[in-house]
Formats: sequence, structure tokens, C-alpha cells
Amino acid sequence: ALAKSMTAAIEDFVETTCGRAESTPIAFHGGIRLDLGQLTCVLVGEYLLHGYDVARTAGVPWPIDPAHAALTLYGYRQLYPHTTNPATSRGHTATYRLRLGVAGSLTARFTDGTLSIEPDPASTDADSAIGADAADCVITADPVAYLLVSAGRLPPAAAIALRLITVSGPHSQLGLRFGALFRCP
Repeated sequence: ALAKSMTAAIEDFVETTCGRAESTPIAFHGGIRLDLGQLTCVLVGEYLLHGYDVARTAGVPWPIDPAHAALTLYGYRQLYPHTTNPATSRGHTATYRLRLGVAGSLTARFTDGTLSIEPDPASTDADSAIGADAADCVITADPVAYLLVSAGRLPPAAAIALRLITVSGPHSQLGLRFGALFRCP
């Protein structure tokens, strides 16, 4: 019954959005505006993460394709500034470079607790375009591991111990608290 309901919901979504441009603006939760492409990627994440939860409870594998995790992370980029935790980010100033494999790279810049996200530079050498030394902390992660950590499904320490996530840079210790700067919606 659940699978039929999910299939019907996906069919309704596809029917409703068919023929609309990826850039079509959509009102999301809490006054956030996404475009249709971003919203679709967030929806992919709902199925990936809640499927993971159900599979874990059932004790069966739920492999997540890195390309699907990358789509979800693309959708989440617009949400990061809205999910910043004011209690843990208050007064925080640091620049983080996230290298997420097939999900690309981005810069997360906190200035006195306010987050701005800077997308991939239009360069083949992303680090030289922003200046690799400009980042206080560089977080390099498998996109699936980063998705699971950022969604609260995998503890950051476990991902680091398994070498699915590494931190480097002049202030690499900041990488251990990066996740705490956000609230999982």
C-alpha cells in the first residue's frame, strides 16, 4: 500500500510539473523559494533518506548511488542558509571549502554567524579560482557520506574514522563542528 501511494505521488508530481522549465520558481516551506530543479532534487532526497530509514529498520541494504546523492545535495544548497543554527553559529566567522566528489564543490562562508554559499567557480581548478588558502577548513567527502552526515543518519566522527570524510586546511579542527552549525529540518 505504501509503495502504491508513493508511486501515485511521484506520478502526480511528474504530471503537475511536466513541461515546466527547471527554473520555474516554487514557494517552499517557511517562505523559501526554490526553482523546480532544486525542488525536484530535494524530493529525490526525501526518497533516498526515508528509504534508507525504512531499509535500516528492516535490516536490509539501501545502496545510495553517488549521482543521486549529488542531486540531493544540489537541491539542499539553497536551503543551507535557512537551516543555520543561530545558537551554534552566533558570531562564527570562517570559510569552509566543501569538495563533494561528483556533487561538485562549494564555499560556505560564515561572517559573524551569517552564512553565504558560493557555488562552483567556472574553472576546472576550483581551488585556485577561490584561492585554496582562503579556506579556513577544507572538507572532502564522498557525496553519499556527506548526505548521511548532514541529514543526521551517520555520525561525523564515524564518517571521519571510516575516511569517508577528511578535513584539512589551516583550521582543520573547524571541520568537526561544521555539522553543528546547522539544524536538520
